[in-house]
Amino acid sequence: MIKRIKQFFQVSSIDLANFSNTSVNTIDSILANRRSYNLEIALALTKLDKALNLESPIAELSYISDELENEHTLITEAIPTKMKKLERSFLVQNEKLQAMISKRDTILRGLDACQRLLADPNLNAKEIKWLNNRKDHLKYLLTEYSIVQVRLLEAKIAGLESEMSVLNEI
Repeated sequence: MIKRIKQFFQVSSIDLANFSNTSVNTIDSILANRRSYNLEIALALTKLDKALNLESPIAELSYISDELENEHTLITEAIPTKMKKLERSFLVQNEKLQAMISKRDTILRGLDACQRLLADPNLNAKEIKWLNNRKDHLKYLLTEYSIVQVRLLEAKIAGLESEMSVLNEI
């Protein structure tokens, strides 16, 4: 019974001890099956347990219908604000993705150019060294703009799209 009360009322042993005018150690001992309920504790906790009305479905609970209506009105009022935030986030993430793809394409094109130039046998040592340094630098930059980063950003955008579609359905 105590576990059920703690679960549904979202309370700790301290709160139950305060409610039933007992010590926390007594409540914890009852939970650990080291003690049994005395009459005072049993009456106090039975009151809470009966109030849970576990036999009835949620929709049939008398005081919940008002809460559900209030929740519905609050949600419908908050949807436009949430939708604007999601749309803004979607646009920002989409711009970020386009910039990342563009930067990645630029890096790949530069890397390809370095490889083509390094294949030329008429280069002197200074040019080879410079091209190798550029190639190494571009490979490092490519790790910052990896395909994994692109895919993660695409997934984030897809998640934002699905959130917006859910809000549109409400």
